[in-house]
Amino acid sequence: MEVKHIINENLKRLEPIAKHCVYCCERDFEDVNTCYFVPLFAEKDRTNVIVYRQVKFSKILIGIPRCQSCMEIHDSANNKGRIIAWSIGFLIIALAIFTMQPYVIAFGILAGLLAGFGLTIYIADRFIYDKGLYNPKQGAKNDETVQELVINGWSFTQPSA
Repeated sequence: MEVKHIINENLKRLEPIAKHCVYCCERDFEDVNTCYFVPLFAEKDRTNVIVYRQVKFSKILIGIPRCQSCMEIHDSANNKGRIIAWSIGFLIIALAIFTMQPYVIAFGILAGLLAGFGLTIYIADRFIYDKGLYNPKQGAKNDETVQELVINGWSFTQPSA
């Protein structure tokens, strides 16, 4: 097996050796801090007693090579997505309050909050897709080291009791 990452003991993460950006496939990264670090989890021990539940797990951060330009596109898309989604959410809430109907206000607040949270990721992903890039998680799923760890039992979701 070819070594693709080195261990950074201080930051407790695997940093990529390969410099070529996974997201645009055009440029190399110059600073390891522009990389996307995806957390992976492995369950170590689980206790399920009638009144007590506990899970112990390991967590590791895997660095996915990403150039400065792609990092800026990802960050910009996340900011734009958040602003647009929450603007829509607040507009829904404002329109509901304007009706002065209690049930409409309650439904409007719920719909506005759902729009703010739900649309943020969708809109950000659309901006990223329009630039011809993978979103951070898609790029991580395509990384060979991450795929190998997932096959060996690691997961993108944190275990819960």
